[in-house]
Amino acid sequence: MARVTMLILLPASVAALTMTSSQRRHHALELRDRGYTVIPDSVVHPRAVKEAAAACSADFARLIDMVSGLGLDPIDDKYAFDEIDKRHRNRWNFRPSSDSSPLRQIYRSTIPVATSVIEMMHALPPNPDDGYMPELTGWTRHLLPPKAEAQEYGCILSRPGAQAQKFHADAGGQHYQYSRLCPRHRLINMFVPLVDVAEDGDGTMMWPGSHLERTRYAAYNAAIDRSGSLEKDKAAMSEMVVPGCAAGGLILWDFRLLHRGMPNTTGRERPMAHAILSTGLASDQLHRPGSLQAAHEALSAEPDGTRQQQIREAASDQQREAWLAYRASSAR
Repeated sequence: MARVTMLILLPASVAALTMTSSQRRHHALELRDRGYTVIPDSVVHPRAVKEAAAACSADFARLIDMVSGLGLDPIDDKYAFDEIDKRHRNRWNFRPSSDSSPLRQIYRSTIPVATSVIEMMHALPPNPDDGYMPELTGWTRHLLPPKAEAQEYGCILSRPGAQAQKFHADAGGQHYQYSRLCPRHRLINMFVPLVDVAEDGDGTMMWPGSHLERTRYAAYNAAIDRSGSLEKDKAAMSEMVVPGCAAGGLILWDFRLLHRGMPNTTGRERPMAHAILSTGLASDQLHRPGSLQAAHEALSAEPDGTRQQQIREAASDQQREAWLAYRASSAR
């Protein structure tokens, strides 16, 4: 996801303060046992959601223009910059343009709600089907902090025509290893839809419980043995869910959960504010590809047309390598 790292320390929002302990526990249990939870009631004022969606579209249009200015096709070419990267055709990830962006209000309203649920999860006993081995490493549970912090943030946008992704987990091998050693070492995705997302619509398909090591491997391997892929396996696909969520609500899911973005057949853009929440010193290990703004400024500073063409050709070659390096560091 994002490559700009920032720890956001926020006071509790009104929604976080008014959520009852029973409600937090319900969402914490779902996050622990199913690997995801949806907080459907909007915790953001509708006007703020509308302003954030507009800012998201404006930032995206500006960045796409800069990509085009480098001689890259923003739809078909592969590129990964600090400010924007193309995940798949008609699916992008990018960062807010400034600290004054309306997207910041989304984070201020939603991150405290998400962190209250995550910290409640850590107050519960670990799921017995997780890879954690209390008889060997139970003492590690209290070594790492349970407090959730927002590490990275941005916006994910899909346009009509975006196809379904392949099933994947966002966690890398190191995260799986450390998560086995300590149940507080966790990374959690937070999505805040900026438009309504219908159940079984163009949101994110998830395999409930697929983050639990002691059941995940057996179920996954059985599906592959039967059908060659999850997508072709009727038994596995019958368990999949695509949660709906109103604009301004929250969807949280464990980095280890198998999931995929769904095709966008709605006729409208689907922007999502996104943050990665960390506990127990976990961090998302991503390749840092370089600045689009710096590349654009270097091109603008060169008055010679021939030299500009050389810069564009070099940028095109470099971006193929940058995109591959980025993809190698992230399943997303």
